[in-house]
Amino acid sequence: MITAIFKKLLAVLRVLKNAVIYLTFETVLLVILGILAGILIQLGFSTIIAISISIILFVVILLFTAIAYIKRRKTKTNSYLRVQGEVKLADNIAQILARKSPKEWEEYQDWLHDILLHRSHLIARNYPMWKVSIITYWQLTVFSLTVSLIKLKKIARAVWKIR
Repeated sequence: MITAIFKKLLAVLRVLKNAVIYLTFETVLLVILGILAGILIQLGFSTIIAISISIILFVVILLFTAIAYIKRRKTKTNSYLRVQGEVKLADNIAQILARKSPKEWEEYQDWLHDILLHRSHLIARNYPMWKVSIITYWQLTVFSLTVSLIKLKKIARAVWKIR
């Protein structure tokens, strides 16, 4: 009887711990995005553009967080299965880049390799898997956004030259 109550209490405490970690992460993220919007405004961007960029980044991060959470809920607590999510995402990014733009893939494959190597180093240093997942997903998100922005910039330059 007492052990059942104790187990329930531990389960509730784990849920609360995860909720506090998640809320802290989201709060820090909102503060960082607010600072980003302020910096963009200081650099001369219009307020609407700066806030729009921050909101878009926030939505992208929320989507990645939701996807990671859903995948984590679907898989069992086996860390091997959870690890596959990040590696699979990196593989998907690599396949898309290699298929759509092979020249640029040659430039960016080292960066993607470094992200996965950093992940391996974190695992070797016995970091908790949830931290490794967050760091890896964040780095893959930044990688994807950077490559997308570079491609958009190239397209904009090409359109500008046509005019």
